[in-house]
Amino acid sequence: MYLDELGPPQIRCEQGALYVLTGGMKADKTKHFAGYFDRLSHTDIRWQVFKPKSDYRPELHEKFGGIPKNYIVSRTGLAIPATLIDDKGSLDDLQELLDPNAEVYGFEESHLYLEPKKLEGIILEQFYEKNKAVVISSLDRDFRGVDFKITSNLMVHATKIDKLYGWCDIGSCNEAGMLSQRIVDGKPAHYNDDVILVGASEAYEVRCIRHHEVPGKPSYNSR
Repeated sequence: MYLDELGPPQIRCEQGALYVLTGGMKADKTKHFAGYFDRLSHTDIRWQVFKPKSDYRPELHEKFGGIPKNYIVSRTGLAIPATLIDDKGSLDDLQELLDPNAEVYGFEESHLYLEPKKLEGIILEQFYEKNKAVVISSLDRDFRGVDFKITSNLMVHATKIDKLYGWCDIGSCNEAGMLSQRIVDGKPAHYNDDVILVGASEAYEVRCIRHHEVPGKPSYNSR
């Protein structure tokens, strides 16, 4: 099972760890991320998880009995408490919010932050300089199919990487849904549209490579 290799012995090996859980939408990343920290709750490992304030999906929170905003909620209803972070801000307060006694930090939806380089620096500092275990959950690519730099950069440093994918939303395609299809007014979003838009099924669909449409997307050979 994902993240099982990062148990108490690995956490306390005094070398730190950086685990990147990434891939596409609807791939159970949140379920595995939340499930890992839920299992840690049954140990003496101290942990702290951070959640972007913008990642609030009322349909999920209400579906499972009105779960508070400061919880990370999977589509299966698994929920864990988190520290809310203003992902549209400077992240200057993040250092102060870090619990120095925590042995494992978790960062959900790391691709949403407007200051990804600062978040990346904080994560790498905790891993390399503080010998902490850090787990991030993040999409690997935006709706254009372009990599989120924080994800690809952290994958270079990761001690473990898992990539998860759902299934294409088109009819009976059933191919791996590797890409996010952004829909605006019922049509595929243009390549030059804004990158970040948090939403549910009316905003995004999961697509395989064959069914992914991005008007205005340049050829890979011309970039």
